[in-house]
Amino acid sequence: MGRALIVPDVHGAFGSADDLIAHARKVDGPFDQIIQLGDMGFGFPGVRPWKTVYEEVCRFICGNHDNHEMLANRHKPNFGHDPYHVMWPRKWEDFLERWEYMPRGSHADGILFIGGASSIDRHNRTAGVDWWAAENISYEDEERTLNIIEEVGASNIHTVITHDCPAGFSMERPLQIHHGPHAKERIDNNRKFLEHVRKIVEPERWYFGHYHFNWSGTTDGCEWQCIDMVRGGTDPSYAVLEF
Repeated sequence: MGRALIVPDVHGAFGSADDLIAHARKVDGPFDQIIQLGDMGFGFPGVRPWKTVYEEVCRFICGNHDNHEMLANRHKPNFGHDPYHVMWPRKWEDFLERWEYMPRGSHADGILFIGGASSIDRHNRTAGVDWWAAENISYEDEERTLNIIEEVGASNIHTVITHDCPAGFSMERPLQIHHGPHAKERIDNNRKFLEHVRKIVEPERWYFGHYHFNWSGTTDGCEWQCIDMVRGGTDPSYAVLEF
């Protein structure tokens, strides 16, 4: 048995994330793991690395506001770059010694991890600077994920952790809250693939962020929860996973 604290999108607000974790420990702790849902701000321009050291096992997935080029080159010195062209490379390397990055298709403790999502603000960002095409789930990611499911066995996966959500979870209401009453949800290839995974695995639980809104439901017996981003304040959004 284990207990994990599920931390939502951080976007570099690490002080507020520290407050959230302290609050969760006081109200719901202790935990064995801390799992962050992507959009941490890893390697993002102007974002300094998260410095706090936690005693729990710490894991994170990628969102669409993380530096996918640095994550892909995380095992190379200075992330495969001239050190003068990467901001705080040594500190991000230190961070990766404390936080385990879970690539798409990773599995641990009965949990399947699949990062990635499309950016709705793509038009305001610059490729290779603050936007990377690798934010989307690739064919290789899909193959790796399906192979892991077959290897582990779908029945041995009780929870799925993602940044975006399957097409079968309606997110129209959160989108209308953020973008107006006529907003319609877009079902892209990321969401179609996650829906495919949902139907294969049939997990008990599914947690995701991305939409900056607290929203939950049950679909075909799967209890799912969208967790609002880290915002600070005395009533932070998070979830507790017991397994």
